Amino acid sequence: MPAKIALEKRAWEWALKRSLSKISEEDVRTAYRVNFPPCKPGICRKNCNGNPNCFNHLQSFQSEQNDIEDDGIKSKGNFVGLKNLGSTCYVNSLLQVWFHNDQFCSVLFSCNAFPDMATGHRAVSSGSSSPSDLPTKKLKCDSVIATNTIQHLQLLFTRLYYSQQKYVDPTDFVNSLSLKHNEQQDAQEFRNLFLGWLEKMLQEELTLKAFIRNEFRGSCSYITTCSRCGNSSTIQSDYGELELNIKGVKSVDDSLSDFFKEERLTDDNQYYCHHCQHKQDATRNIRLSSVPRVLNLQLLRFVYDMSLLAKVKVSSHILFPESLDLSQYGCHVDRGSYKFHLTGVIIHRGPTAYSGHYIPHILDSKTGEWYRFDDEHVSKLNSKYVGKEDDEVMLGLSSKKKPRCPKGYHASANAYLLVYTRDNSDEHVAKVDAPCYLQEVVEEENKLFLESIQQAEAVMNASTLKGCETQKELNSIFSSLYPADNNDFEWISTEWLTVWLTGLDPGPIDNSQYLCEHNLMSPESVTKLKQVSSKAVEILYEKYGKSDSIRLSCSMMCRRCVVNKCHQMQLKQRIVDDYKRLCALAKSRIDPADSCWIGKKSFQCWRRLYQQSNDIEEIQEDTVQQCSTKETSCDQPSTKADDCAATIMSFNEDIVCCHGKLCADESKRRLLPSKAWAILLQYFPNTMLYANETPVCPECLASLNDNAGELQLAKQTAAIQKEELADLYLTKSRPQLDMITSEVYVLPIGFYEEWSAFIKAPTKYSAPSTLSISSLLCAHGGFLYDPCLISDSSSEQFVLVWPKEWQLLQQWYTSEDRQVCLLRMAMQDGIQYTSSPECCQQCANIRLASENAQAKDFGEADIYVYRCEGSDDPALKLLKSKLQTRRNRVPVHSLKIKVSSTMTLTDLKLEVTQLTVENVSMCVFLQVDAPVCCVPQ
Repeated sequence: MPAKIALEKRAWEWALKRSLSKISEEDVRTAYRVNFPPCKPGICRKNCNGNPNCFNHLQSFQSEQNDIEDDGIKSKGNFVGLKNLGSTCYVNSLLQVWFHNDQFCSVLFSCNAFPDMATGHRAVSSGSSSPSDLPTKKLKCDSVIATNTIQHLQLLFTRLYYSQQKYVDPTDFVNSLSLKHNEQQDAQEFRNLFLGWLEKMLQEELTLKAFIRNEFRGSCSYITTCSRCGNSSTIQSDYGELELNIKGVKSVDDSLSDFFKEERLTDDNQYYCHHCQHKQDATRNIRLSSVPRVLNLQLLRFVYDMSLLAKVKVSSHILFPESLDLSQYGCHVDRGSYKFHLTGVIIHRGPTAYSGHYIPHILDSKTGEWYRFDDEHVSKLNSKYVGKEDDEVMLGLSSKKKPRCPKGYHASANAYLLVYTRDNSDEHVAKVDAPCYLQEVVEEENKLFLESIQQAEAVMNASTLKGCETQKELNSIFSSLYPADNNDFEWISTEWLTVWLTGLDPGPIDNSQYLCEHNLMSPESVTKLKQVSSKAVEILYEKYGKSDSIRLSCSMMCRRCVVNKCHQMQLKQRIVDDYKRLCALAKSRIDPADSCWIGKKSFQCWRRLYQQSNDIEEIQEDTVQQCSTKETSCDQPSTKADDCAATIMSFNEDIVCCHGKLCADESKRRLLPSKAWAILLQYFPNTMLYANETPVCPECLASLNDNAGELQLAKQTAAIQKEELADLYLTKSRPQLDMITSEVYVLPIGFYEEWSAFIKAPTKYSAPSTLSISSLLCAHGGFLYDPCLISDSSSEQFVLVWPKEWQLLQQWYTSEDRQVCLLRMAMQDGIQYTSSPECCQQCANIRLASENAQAKDFGEADIYVYRCEGSDDPALKLLKSKLQTRRNRVPVHSLKIKVSSTMTLTDLKLEVTQLTVENVSMCVFLQVDAPVCCVPQ
């Protein structure tokens, strides 16, 4: 089907050729598109608004179903997920890792967090764990609200064990830690802080505290040996994970070898030996004194880039083994086995260190299967390689070739934290059993959840049955919508039909908004209406019509509106044709005896003046740009023409002086051939004609002659001063404090800018009245600037001039007796700078503090956010390209955000997040009264 513009052209193409008195009934029907053929099914991609006989893609029935996306019931054999509260994926990742540690869960549940419940049978309640807005009921058993983090963690883990929902809500646990839902944190930092906090909370439970240390923390020794005397010193330290460098490394085995490699301390990094009492070359080794049962290997994905002054992500693939033997790295611990097996991998999916998403992959110890815990969505891994699915999402299937994985290894470009658990066949397998009172809470929640699912299914079934009946009714009416005869139809709103055909209640039929000023159907409303057969309309009005409903029958087409639009179209076309003729005549040779005066502004914007005075829509015509020239353009399509139309009230008013006669200033008017003037008189018949021989206003002429003498004098004065002070005007060979050998004078920046403007355009700007330095002096008469800090502020507050330049300025302009000069003096302790008068240090400090405060305090400033394509240092590339453009130029395809000095970086990030899409690299360029800044987000 033709495009919308083509349909509009087809409906009105006859209007330019038809006389207004000869517009027929058939022309009116064509304007209303009555005779347009209906679109064939399958031809249109969407419904054609330009064709009132197109009914394609209107019928998309939807029954009134209160169904949610899924029933929310956990599938058999699967695990329960955790709801993401905004940016809490880092919390969810570690909670799932700890939950799958049976020893940790067993110890957690053995903690007597609810002393009052240990012997009772009451349940504990805390918040809502439902994934959807389900009806809530009071628990049948008495409720006790969990008040501390341990209680919330116990209840949350109980839900993860026994809940029948796909995911549960960790809001109460997160709130108990005072974590912000919309702030992304580092998973490693959260792990260390939470385990440290957990040890403090378990101060009275010595057994539990010892378990936390043995389970997650180890100790190591830093042994430094002097190369000369052989004496060694040892420093003990605890660790929660081993931080491994992966930049330029292919596997975790290589990273561990590098971690335990002997380090040589030489040159500037020599070791101070207390035995030798002097700095000596030395070696340093790391030895593990104890290894926890759960060993975490932190892969250093985020490194600081000095060229960008920011953290960047290392996205190289790294191989990591399923089994790890620390004995091959020379580790000999006092207790425990050296062998570990991989039980968890936390993936960081994101392009930068400042944004992303954490997803844990965890090994089920009972089945030996790997699972992917993406917040609410838990699924079994399809690939035998951990992290492969997330690498494909980030890098794409056509990414660079991944390293070949040997047997017993995995590879990932996004692995962030590796969790290894010690192999120990003799170790007792912990039995996880939540307290009975917590199980009762979850059982009661499951009962309420299943009841709400049954209610939702009942509502859905009833809605489906009702929908089938509604569908049959719609199908019977829809088949009769097409009018069989072009004279037997009525108009119905497309919007109303669309709602009705979805099976929803469309409300009463209201056509009042489609009426013209003559209380008939407006031809401009055709694109919002459809032609419906009278048979179908009767059925619809019987069910949805009102007693006072306005029905748009085929006889409601307004002939007067069609005639008015034809007149507008013909008038616009005539204006375009006359515009072309005027452009051609303006370029032709002008005979002074056969020409008239016209104002330059009037000639530039005559079309807009006529359109505004006759309420005609603005003309959009490509020929405007084709016919216009720099000197003779009339009505260029720019803001300049809009300004002209706003400054003059009527045509040719701009060449009439205040005395009602022809103005004497020839810069405001130009000659136009009589033929061109005759064209303009058709549009402005009441305009006063000023022939070429028309005398100008004598009063204005005398005033202009007087002004001409003054302007000529100003030009001569500016030329003399420009010649004498050429270096000052062109800012060449200016004084530099570290190079001067004699005194220099200080000139206020305000005077300099006013003087420079006068020299550049003496007919437009006036010369400065006086040469005053009062802005540089305080109330005590002292200099407001410290001479030692002149270079920091000279370009903003004043300029330095040579003595000869100062004398010339004093001769030409009235000046005060005071003056400020700077001296460079050689002293015993170095070069010093002084001023005359001396600097008033107190007032100078006050001025400096005030300027700093004003620079940091601003109400509203604009920053521009736009998308960065590519991943090859986009922030650096865009910063370079931005600095090469004009300072205040607005970036293309950008989004503007208002900021103030009170806005925090967090507020700015949240504001930017609302305008961006997940996993899209963005750059923010600040454009205020300071150099452009780049903040990667």
